[in-house]
Amino acid sequence: MSESVPAVPEKSAEKEGGGWASETKEFLKAVLWAVLIAVFLRSFVVEAYKIPSGSMLPTLEIGDHIFVNKFLYGFMVPFTTKKFLMWRDPIRGEVIVFKNPQDISKDYIKRVIGQPGDIIEIRSNELFVNDVAQPSTADVGPGEFTVNEDCQDQPVRKYIEHLDTGIDHVKVHRPFTRFNFGPITVPEGELFVMGDNRDNSQDSSRAGFTVPYENVKGRAMFVWLSWNSCGEWWPLQKVRFERVGEGVR
Repeated sequence: MSESVPAVPEKSAEKEGGGWASETKEFLKAVLWAVLIAVFLRSFVVEAYKIPSGSMLPTLEIGDHIFVNKFLYGFMVPFTTKKFLMWRDPIRGEVIVFKNPQDISKDYIKRVIGQPGDIIEIRSNELFVNDVAQPSTADVGPGEFTVNEDCQDQPVRKYIEHLDTGIDHVKVHRPFTRFNFGPITVPEGELFVMGDNRDNSQDSSRAGFTVPYENVKGRAMFVWLSWNSCGEWWPLQKVRFERVGEGVR
């Protein structure tokens, strides 16, 4: 006759650390890790920015959303302008995001034109670096208008500027304007920056500031979304699908 084996009561989930309380704890732990990873990525790796103005037209449209590489020029300590581990300095022609040295609560995006020690001069819209012209050629492609923040067409003339670093980019000028500036020497550890919309940009030539290296947050990478607030009423018609994925150069 076989002996009966006494039944062993099952342990409740609560006694083994399971149940609602345990699941809540694990969920909160996962959320905390996700927040920490997001903060790390945003602070040190990549960050998203929205373009609110037309100062970088036609390279960047109003309503473009871009990703910015934040580690190329060194890591910035969050909520400060302190930097460490700079891999390399920004070079002429690269598009950067930086804290405005006149008001560090504001982020600006412009193109690097002058590096430390460079002599910058503009003669009738033509850029000279160290007394060497950075030539421009007329762009005969479509688009003799840009759209400003008020959705109004602005007539412009498009040019391709050929920089001595091998970077070619499109810039625009208002018709019949002739702008002169300088010469000035870029201070050590600072950058001279300009918008591609040369007559409508608060930059080193118009606002009178240069950008310390420690204010540079990163280099613009590519457009991940482009929203045309001046477009049709239907939401999908407001998305500039042709710009999605376009690199910033």
